[in-house]
Amino acid sequence: MALLLDQLFAPLPDNNEIATKTFLESVSHLPPFFDCLGSKVFAPIKADINGNITVSLRTKSCIINIFLRIVSIKFL
Repeated sequence: MALLLDQLFAPLPDNNEIATKTFLESVSHLPPFFDCLGSKVFAPIKADINGNITVSLRTKSCIINIFLRIVSIKFL
């Protein structure tokens, strides 16, 4: 449990919004917790969480790159 307590979540701002990158960085500390449980039963859950984090980061990066290309083309 100390593993999770080392990575405390910051309180939400007044508008209850959280930046995607901040959220993904926070939840990236959850998968190692499943290792502490010592059962291979949790391996698919850990893999799923890691996969979702990876895909989300990659997708956000792609969206930003597409946006930057569109903006650069529009203003050329």
